[in-house]
Amino acid sequence: MNRTLRSLARIFIALAPLLPAVSLASTTIEAAREVQCSPVESDCRAYDAIVFVHGIYGSSETFSSGRTGWSWPKDFPPQLSGRKIDVFSLNYRTSLLSWAKGASPEFDSLAEEAFSAMRPLRIRQYRSIGFIAHSLGGNVVATYLVKAKLKRGTSGRAQHLYLVTLATPFSGSRVADLGASIKGSIGIRDDLLDSLKKDNLYLRMLKGFTLDFKEREHLFDCRPFSLYSAFEMEAMGPFLIVERESAAQTMKSILKSPAVGFDLDHSAISKPDGPDHRVATWVVGRVQDAFEIAKAWDVAPESQTAESRYCRRATYMPE
Repeated sequence: MNRTLRSLARIFIALAPLLPAVSLASTTIEAAREVQCSPVESDCRAYDAIVFVHGIYGSSETFSSGRTGWSWPKDFPPQLSGRKIDVFSLNYRTSLLSWAKGASPEFDSLAEEAFSAMRPLRIRQYRSIGFIAHSLGGNVVATYLVKAKLKRGTSGRAQHLYLVTLATPFSGSRVADLGASIKGSIGIRDDLLDSLKKDNLYLRMLKGFTLDFKEREHLFDCRPFSLYSAFEMEAMGPFLIVERESAAQTMKSILKSPAVGFDLDHSAISKPDGPDHRVATWVVGRVQDAFEIAKAWDVAPESQTAESRYCRRATYMPE
């Protein structure tokens, strides 16, 4: 078995120089299209922000259909439930080429970079910030939310309204175990892959922190945070990349609605062919559900002051 792993790894490394060069720039937040909230406006409370987050070794192409060329972030509805929406992409420095060369960042570093990259959206004070994340992107967002809570307090975390995950391995993936074994056999460590090993300590701790959000949400009377989950049902090759148990069952107790399965593989679930595709319409429906929750919160008299816009028993302080 070890000999097989080493052989596969050597083949991959040999092919790596033939791949196109990939920038390993730091984590960035980029507008997917023209931003509706003008820089001259004092804040963006009349708007909502949506952030697409790719998975491990992904890129902006993660959410683009190769068959039709439809770009999900760029063509996401500009308005839902009477709310204008600005759409962004959070891009972090991993790639297929960096996989081969061992250049992936450590997970702690990635989470810290994501927190810094997201600051422009936080300080613009959008009514809400929500996420649509594929695969590892869901774990990145969950870790980012932990950072937001630790650095900005419960009210700062509550500035974020929802997370929609597409095949996110909340309890890890056996494929990550295999990938880590391949890299380890040739002496390359990959912290991101290690963070996705089946039922590892990091993921168990992350689950604990995420469950704690709900307790603090109740304790400080905060605007509800919604988690929605979808999972793949088609295999890529001989197996599923992320199994249903990892993508849906692990967080079942805090999902806002039951997890949904799609007869798509791990890659295709993030690449709808157009706005009427079943994945795209399901996601839009979940964003609308979250907006309805925010709307109910907005009209409550207790939440009219700036200090209590996200939590009634915790003060919000702008950055």
